[in-house]
Amino acid sequence: YAVGYVKDLPIYGAKATLNVWNPVVESGDDFSLAQIWVTSGSYENQDLNTLETGWQVYPNKYGDHQPRLFTYWTSDAYLSSGCYNHYGRGFVHVNRHVALGGAIAGTSTIGGDQFDITLQIWKVLDSIPATTDNPSSPSVTSFTFSLSSLDHMDDDYKQNFCGRGGDPKSFLLGSSNSLHDEPPIVDEISGLNYRAPILYSDPLSGHWWLGMGLNVVPIGYWPVELFTTLSDHASEVQWGGEVVNLNISGMSNTTQMGSGEFPGKGFRKAAYFCNLQIAEKNRSFLPPQDFHIGATQPDSYSVAKTHSRDCGDHFYYGGPGPLRSSSYQSDPLAFVFLFLAVYFVV
Repeated sequence: YAVGYVKDLPIYGAKATLNVWNPVVESGDDFSLAQIWVTSGSYENQDLNTLETGWQVYPNKYGDHQPRLFTYWTSDAYLSSGCYNHYGRGFVHVNRHVALGGAIAGTSTIGGDQFDITLQIWKVLDSIPATTDNPSSPSVTSFTFSLSSLDHMDDDYKQNFCGRGGDPKSFLLGSSNSLHDEPPIVDEISGLNYRAPILYSDPLSGHWWLGMGLNVVPIGYWPVELFTTLSDHASEVQWGGEVVNLNISGMSNTTQMGSGEFPGKGFRKAAYFCNLQIAEKNRSFLPPQDFHIGATQPDSYSVAKTHSRDCGDHFYYGGPGPLRSSSYQSDPLAFVFLFLAVYFVV
């Protein structure tokens, strides 16, 4: 992990803008992601509840190495409850133009254009029509998106999505922007304009909603009945990156986080989270007064706070992952010898 976080507050929502990359994930069993976690409870008491959303590269789940929009939840510290996207019960999908698990059409390039997405999780508390000034209800807006195929998705996933009246296509609202030079603009490469349906929170009060884009297009919600410690509010928010590197082969497979560069490389080279916001007691989304940072393996993946006029307090994160063992780095034939040894043993 390499994250920024706030904790020990009554939290009713979280928001951020994060740039999208295509990190190297050599093993199909591994993954690399960037996401928002909204949580309450603990591992120790086995009552950790989480709401999670972001982008993820996970070859064995999606059948390719593309970054994809995803959601996840658990109500018992990942022991037996929870699931990705529509692979199990839980998330209620209301937007026919957004396919969870859909490939993201645009990605950032090192030294070049930056493609980012804005995601927001918030708790609906009343039953009034959506407005852009009221973060406690789904908002309504028009938006631009890019289509991409879901050819690699399994039949059950497609049926779950198409069964709601949707075509198995995906979109992600993104922007190609500079944190320092100019305000964000909507990316319109292969874009089509749609208007989101008007949504009212009644009778959905109390549920946790997911929205996307600068104007917060609603995607769906996690029913409050799924949760225990998240039934009223959250106590912690994390933004950042996570990798799983199982190293099943024992050959130190590369699993990058973010862009694969350390935070010190800065804008256009390192991955970032900016426009960090949380909703506290007054339910309005505002930048946190302060946030902490942390990394579990700083030699491989790290995080660094920074500040800019356009983005306020934000952070860069990521890294290349553990270096291969010296024997494999210095002698490519070591791979051949290892393969032959395994072959003759078997």
